[in-house]
Amino acid sequence: MKLPIVFLMLSFSSQTPGITLARLVLGLCLWIAMIESALALPDLNDKRAVLLASLDHPKSLEIGLLDRMEQGARDAGDIEWIRAVWAYGLLASDSAVDLHRTRGVDLVPIYSKAIDLARSQQLHAEAIDIQYALAYHQEKLDLAEMDRLIHEASSYHLPESHARMRAVKALLLMIQGDVAAGSRLMNELTQELDGTLKLKDYEILVLKNYIALGLYDLDQNDKAIRLLEEVDTLTTQLNLRWIRMPILHNLGRAWLRSDEGQAAGLRAKPYVETHLSLAQEFHMTWDEAMALVSVALVDMRIQQWDAALDKARRAIRIFAEAKDSMRQGEAESVVAQIEMERKNWDVALSFAQQALEHVSQSGYKRLMLQLQKNLYEIYKAKGQIKDALGHLEQYTELYKNLAEEREKNEFRKMTVNMGLALEEERNRNQAKELASQRLMNRWQSLAVLFLTLGVLGTVLALLRIRKINLKIAALNAFVRTQVLSRFLPPELVQEISEGRSRFNEAAERCDVTVLFADLCSFTLATERLGAENVSRILNHFLASMTEVIFRHGGTIDKFIGDGIMVIFGAPTHISTEDQAQRAVACAASMMKELERLNRDWRIEFQWEFQMRIGVHQGASIVGTFGGDRRADYTVVGSAVNIASRIEAAAEPNQILLTATVAKHLQSALIRPAGSRRLRGVSGDVDVFVLTLETDGKPLDLAG
Repeated sequence: MKLPIVFLMLSFSSQTPGITLARLVLGLCLWIAMIESALALPDLNDKRAVLLASLDHPKSLEIGLLDRMEQGARDAGDIEWIRAVWAYGLLASDSAVDLHRTRGVDLVPIYSKAIDLARSQQLHAEAIDIQYALAYHQEKLDLAEMDRLIHEASSYHLPESHARMRAVKALLLMIQGDVAAGSRLMNELTQELDGTLKLKDYEILVLKNYIALGLYDLDQNDKAIRLLEEVDTLTTQLNLRWIRMPILHNLGRAWLRSDEGQAAGLRAKPYVETHLSLAQEFHMTWDEAMALVSVALVDMRIQQWDAALDKARRAIRIFAEAKDSMRQGEAESVVAQIEMERKNWDVALSFAQQALEHVSQSGYKRLMLQLQKNLYEIYKAKGQIKDALGHLEQYTELYKNLAEEREKNEFRKMTVNMGLALEEERNRNQAKELASQRLMNRWQSLAVLFLTLGVLGTVLALLRIRKINLKIAALNAFVRTQVLSRFLPPELVQEISEGRSRFNEAAERCDVTVLFADLCSFTLATERLGAENVSRILNHFLASMTEVIFRHGGTIDKFIGDGIMVIFGAPTHISTEDQAQRAVACAASMMKELERLNRDWRIEFQWEFQMRIGVHQGASIVGTFGGDRRADYTVVGSAVNIASRIEAAAEPNQILLTATVAKHLQSALIRPAGSRRLRGVSGDVDVFVLTLETDGKPLDLAG
């Protein structure tokens, strides 16, 4: 656009009327030509050009695409019309365009016709994307629809469509609360991108952006940052400045979430400042407000309080005008945190309360959790202890609710349901006992006048109570054999039954050894083998591993899908050396047991599994957590997090140990594996690999 403007400026500076007119006409013609060029659609026969244009600046295509769609297909082979519908569907399902609402265009018949034409022209990738757009438009996008699209992409051998639909399914799983399944699917896609999946540059951009968003929601910041940086580099190479804005936003937020110090703020700063610059250049007010919040968070990290406060307040005004209550609450929470740092408690309280009110309307529980914590700290600083404790209680309850939402293991559900059923049965028995007691009292009252009838009534009541007590004893036996025996070794179940060991004691701090084990590529097995076969495999796996764990004196804390968490040293205390040796022996035996199971599975299912195991020892809080109607005996603390992350860092069929475990073993049994940087853990963690063979012979730790 600069060249025509220069011509217009020159035309008015010339002293010769003829030359002036000629230059004016030439400048106008060039200007008009460039405007038409800017608004023109790319070649709709060139799929790459259409997708890159939509990623660059979707609003510039919106009018042209919708006009072409409304013209309709000229014939059954109109590929340009199919591509126009396909491109508009991609943008509409990503909420980038909405002109059809303003014009009142019904997209359903257009999408439906385009799907049929795309199939007839063998444009199966476009047909899948338009079906996705149709389901999104009709608000019928669910897991069943995603599974159907994934199957269709697989049947037509479309790896890019197959991967993209699986990424969308993973995001959908996490939105619905099934974080474990979504996480496994995202990790599988990440491994495939690093290995066998070969895609074009723009397909890699779209897919990696989806995966990075999922990893970001799962708090897997290291993986999310790595993918987002790759995507940002690709957008720069392709000169896609529009789509770079959300990528820069997510990169900045991921770096800020990775650490609480100034270093993370400095790493995030160039990304969020570039995001702000692009948003202002494109006159995208809402994106500008998002960037202002990110820059304010960075300014907070480097303690530039005035600059942070100015940007956060500007963002509040923009979000308020846009009536975006959730984002307004996020910006208000930033102001509250800044005022807390400056110890302006009254101002901080005002903004924190406003933020909580706005965020509660949107149900953003993670931010609500942070605000409850902030309000607790503000009231505590103001000396209003009662109000502080009230917010601490709400924080604790919300934290428990968030944890429960993420717990989607089916075996866990069955156990909880069985526990509820037992609780209901106990309540019914208590009601029967009360009724029996009342009946007995009535008979005792009548016994004063009617001694014979009174004695008879008392006998009947005692017989009824005896029957109820027998039923309660049967229920206790059921709990002992069907619940406790599933998680605890037989000798420990006996101790609990005899009252020598209890789960209802107060929590205590002690050293325990935590073992995490997890099958690799389990979701892929589900897709290939089917739900029924996988269910048989999983039950067989968990039952066999339970026997191994009990044989080594371990306590099963929980089953997590295809994974197991085991503790040694609780509820029965044993020395840290004994804990470590039992846990390592158990891990080696679990690997040996998996080899035996694989021999059977190779014959029956033509499939075999690999397993990762991580073991760590450290101080933790051990006890029963919950209420009267439901409680769990479990371990909480950093030792659990470290063990889980050590397991995630292990290679398939590898057992990783931390130094606190390795120090209790002979040096011949371990080899150093360097240091690892774990999220949420200060400093590097030294890890060791358990040697499963010595001098070419399998290692025997069973003793």
